[in-house]
Amino acid sequence: MKNDLYTSRVHLKRVLMGQATPAFTPPSSAVLAMLDPAFFPGLGALNEDGHGRLQCPVRGCGDFFPWLAMHLGRSHRSIGGTKAIIAALQLGSRPLLS
Repeated sequence: MKNDLYTSRVHLKRVLMGQATPAFTPPSSAVLAMLDPAFFPGLGALNEDGHGRLQCPVRGCGDFFPWLAMHLGRSHRSIGGTKAIIAALQLGSRPLLS
């Protein structure tokens, strides 16, 4: 499942190989109220560290987790958990968060 993620590392690899990268859309005010744009290089790409952990994009959190979807479901239920983040990032219906 992790290979389906569009992360900062995938974006960098695509740029270095001259491959097309998805266009990032400017975030709406509703998305900016929920997510902190400082935690990802463009809307749609999540930051990851050298250990493959993903950074939580929720405003005020920003920690790295090996299972981001589990963290979102447990810690950010008040904003709608994983489904709300997928909808906010317009990631589609595929299970993209591991």
